[in-house]
Amino acid sequence: METRALEHVEELPPLPESIPIVQKPQPVPYVEIFKNKLYRNRTILLFLVWFFGYMTVYINAAGLSSLLAGVGYAFPENGIIVALGIFGFLAAGILAAIFGDKLERKYWLPISAAVTFIGGIAISYGVNNFTLAVIGAFLIFVGMDFWIPIAYTWVTESFPTRARATGFAMAQMDGVI
Repeated sequence: METRALEHVEELPPLPESIPIVQKPQPVPYVEIFKNKLYRNRTILLFLVWFFGYMTVYINAAGLSSLLAGVGYAFPENGIIVALGIFGFLAAGILAAIFGDKLERKYWLPISAAVTFIGGIAISYGVNNFTLAVIGAFLIFVGMDFWIPIAYTWVTESFPTRARATGFAMAQMDGVI
């Protein structure tokens, strides 16, 4: 490693006289997060984000074919619309990997909601237009899944390093409820 480093610099810095001892961080109990107003409010907000976000994801993922049946699509046709729309899951992951760091993370949530809403509007106008319904379903799946990988990082960044696991667990408790 020293040889490789010397290819880039003329001389390596001297070694320190003593290496400082790093204290192991103390565990952060749940009570400590709730005592701090900033982290308590963040935890409540993020809990609500995940609660309503998961509700939207699972309602659309599990019930989109039933919703399509309610607006006039027969079950074989609405199943195909949902099956093609599910490719939005894949697109959402790719788009999140490409664009997730291009904008502050908290802004992706309303953008995703808008894309989901536009997909819903497209489906509502696509009652007699199979292609428009597929595009709408695709947009619904992109919108409702694009924010998720970005929000996982957003949640961990919302707490100090020593409290990230605790804060994340508290914000994600809606999966248990």
